Amino acid sequence: MGMPPWLALLAINIFLLLIGTVLDTASAILILTPLLASIAGALGVDPVHFGIIVVMNLSIGTFTPPFGLNIFVGQAVFRVPLTSLYPGLMPFIVLAIAALMVITYVPALSLWILKFVS
Repeated sequence: MGMPPWLALLAINIFLLLIGTVLDTASAILILTPLLASIAGALGVDPVHFGIIVVMNLSIGTFTPPFGLNIFVGQAVFRVPLTSLYPGLMPFIVLAIAALMVITYVPALSLWILKFVS
């Protein structure tokens, strides 16, 4: 497509975040990983690193409004309206997305433990 790898990874991150809000994690992994893994391979992304990126994106999507599954679980457990849950989620979403960007663009953080596996 002629875009730099960092931009393609950003597009994949945004796509997976959106998918994570409307589709449960296991289904999204089964459907999208075979499609996106070939793109990541062409970009030169390590398969383990890409797996961590996918799981992190989809897990953030589970608590991201408006359709995150964990939001509805929290509403049912605490018996509060959704409108009171959304403002409290924003700091966590911002921190999780910042961590996702660090994980995506600093692969050494995700892959350092592989040095110890024989």
